[in-house]
Amino acid sequence: MGNPRTLPYTVIGCILLTVACGGDPPPNPAADQVSWRSYTDDVAGYTLELPDAYEVQPHEGGLILRLDGYLVVSVSHVDEAFSSLQGA
Repeated sequence: MGNPRTLPYTVIGCILLTVACGGDPPPNPAADQVSWRSYTDDVAGYTLELPDAYEVQPHEGGLILRLDGYLVVSVSHVDEAFSSLQGA
């Protein structure tokens, strides 16, 4: 069994993680009230149509779409060499 002196720190860590990950995500925008815009990734060669309410955050190897700070979609792309290493 682990060190009993670390138990309080473990419990506190679990509580903080639970509180930090809590909260309810916002509802999706109503389809009839959405304004659409295009997002193009010239490097990967694709274009997405997405609601204006979504915040686009480019990140290493793709992008993240957020709605009021909540993760909606994560898009990642890899090259053919990396894909073959992963068995795809």
